[in-house]
Amino acid sequence: MSPKQECIAIIPARGGSKGVPRKNIRPLGGKPLIAWSIEQALASGVVDRVVVSTEDEEIAEVSRQWGADVPFLRPMELAGDTSIVGEAVSWTLDRLSREQGVLPSRRLILYPTHPFRTLPMLREAVAALDSGSQSVHTVRVIHDSAERYAVMRGGRLRQIAPRLPGAKPGAYNRLYGLINGSRSPETGGPTTLLPVTDAVNLMDIDTYEDFELAELILAHGLYDPQGSCDRSRSASATREGDDGTMRGRGRLT
Repeated sequence: MSPKQECIAIIPARGGSKGVPRKNIRPLGGKPLIAWSIEQALASGVVDRVVVSTEDEEIAEVSRQWGADVPFLRPMELAGDTSIVGEAVSWTLDRLSREQGVLPSRRLILYPTHPFRTLPMLREAVAALDSGSQSVHTVRVIHDSAERYAVMRGGRLRQIAPRLPGAKPGAYNRLYGLINGSRSPETGGPTTLLPVTDAVNLMDIDTYEDFELAELILAHGLYDPQGSCDRSRSASATREGDDGTMRGRGRLT
């Protein structure tokens, strides 16, 4: 039997989150956090199947209730604090191929802690893969000088990347887990970057404070799944972390 070609969205969601216990199924806007990513993938019109990769029975059941497939639970050794998401995804793809004859020609990895991606983002990612890109990633572009950053080594402060003669400050791409996509088999095509500028879309939920801010964002209508969010944000309402991710602080105005 030849493998069925399709576009699959894989949502990695382990049950052992530390900062906010049971984070992936904690309510946000009246539904579990993971449900936002499941619904976005299903509503995009470009994803054939949504598969949640988890070791947790409760997360699996909640995911099924919101329309995702959980054909099997991943082993505990792929769900620890130091586990690598890529290994869990590879394990899931291997099981799908061996047991169901599924070899997705396009796969999207969607982190459930990013609830505010948009449907156009998903469609653009798949379109890039269909147009020959080998991989596609959502990024935040940071305009800065690398020599401004340093680390302690051997008891001394050392620049990460000293400026070379004639070098100019450039733009750096900070990867975000809204969408990481790839094609199979490898084609040798280019990598496509999807820059995301809206602080709401970039929000990464990791703390109780983040949940509070996300609720305020929803209450004030600042998230639009179709991508028409107002890009002007009240400076008094939010603060950006060092990576530019929106973090909570006080009230939205």
